[in-house]
Amino acid sequence: MFLRATDMNGEYSPAFFTIKLDSSEVNYDMIDLIANPTFIHEYIHFMQDLILPYCIRMNLSYIRYFNDICQFGKKESKIEIPFKNWAEDTKELRKQLDYTFGSKRDKNENIGITSIDKSSYSFSGFDNHLKINRIDINVFKYEITFKNNSKYQLGARDLLEYIAHSIERKYYNPVNSCPDFPYKTVDILFDYYNYSEIETEKRVLIAEYCLHNDNPIRYLIYNVFGNKLLIDKILKNTVEELCEILPKNPNISSDLVPVDFYEKERRRLSEFLNQLQYIYDSDKLKKWIHIVNDYSKLNFQGTFVFTNLFTMPSISFKSTFAKMIEDIGTPFMINKNDKIITIDNHTSLNNRDLAYFFMVERFVHFAGHVNSSYKTCPIAKFCEQNYEKSCSKQYILNQNSPGCPYKSFLKTKGIDNIPFEKAQDSK
Repeated sequence: MFLRATDMNGEYSPAFFTIKLDSSEVNYDMIDLIANPTFIHEYIHFMQDLILPYCIRMNLSYIRYFNDICQFGKKESKIEIPFKNWAEDTKELRKQLDYTFGSKRDKNENIGITSIDKSSYSFSGFDNHLKINRIDINVFKYEITFKNNSKYQLGARDLLEYIAHSIERKYYNPVNSCPDFPYKTVDILFDYYNYSEIETEKRVLIAEYCLHNDNPIRYLIYNVFGNKLLIDKILKNTVEELCEILPKNPNISSDLVPVDFYEKERRRLSEFLNQLQYIYDSDKLKKWIHIVNDYSKLNFQGTFVFTNLFTMPSISFKSTFAKMIEDIGTPFMINKNDKIITIDNHTSLNNRDLAYFFMVERFVHFAGHVNSSYKTCPIAKFCEQNYEKSCSKQYILNQNSPGCPYKSFLKTKGIDNIPFEKAQDSK
């Protein structure tokens, strides 16, 4: 399972810091970016990656996928496509992500909800942080059944998109309509549970709050909608007061042992930094990762970042975004033709060094996708657009390909001489 947050005019690749805009432009200045609602939407997804514990855990899972593929390739001297030889703990992570992330497809209309049903599975494992064996940890899946008997799986994606869409809608009022699910899911759920009177700014806050949990929809339905005392606090207190109250709620974790709100942020952010440095081992990438990580700790950690963005005046919002881009730049950006986008005055943060992020994402997606051809180079179009290289578009192990960017990328992980093969059970 390799997921992307895909929107109508843009796409963000979680854990790989890559924004793809549905545009043919290759140069933007700061004014263009701040005025572009699609860019703002995708940049919010980038910010979510940096601070929200659920997103960081998901990103750590992607890193685990990449490591599994590389380690198996070096051990077995081959990589089968689609890749299925996951380590046992990786299999658990994949199943948890499948249960908690939600539907991978949009649903264009709210037909009327008949029921919201849950299912679950249990697993055991060792908690590296608490140094104890965890037994019977439950992971829950929630699924809507509509009046026409169609279904939609709820998940973290609904909360992530609701936050990004709410901010985009408030400050840019986009003319394009968007599907009810996932972009309006939170509003639909508040209506379904008879809490229509709760304001949008509080809904954004609750969505952000729930994303500090490893099963955000479970937390929203069970610990928020199912908690009359908490709902009363939400109704009676201001957003500013709730930002102080919510982190003190003792049930922030769905694990067997409660975890402090701020400690969970700190722990996840530290773990993510260490794992990123291991995968992206170039000095320039490490420097950029440290800049972004330090900025996140200083400016985001311990706050409701997205709620603050949503509640500030428009002029403050745009100046805040401009300052953020000035301080940490943008993630790697490409246009619809896979051409690298450069930003005036920020070219050092949007060059071929950051293209390594894109190559890791393309490699992981290629290795795990059922429709991938083991002979096809996953970055052939990208190379043609950015490196002025023309080739057969096939990855052939023994071909004479000096300076091939894909070969150079594989070499950094010691798998440049390992063949890709079609999995035996694939048709």
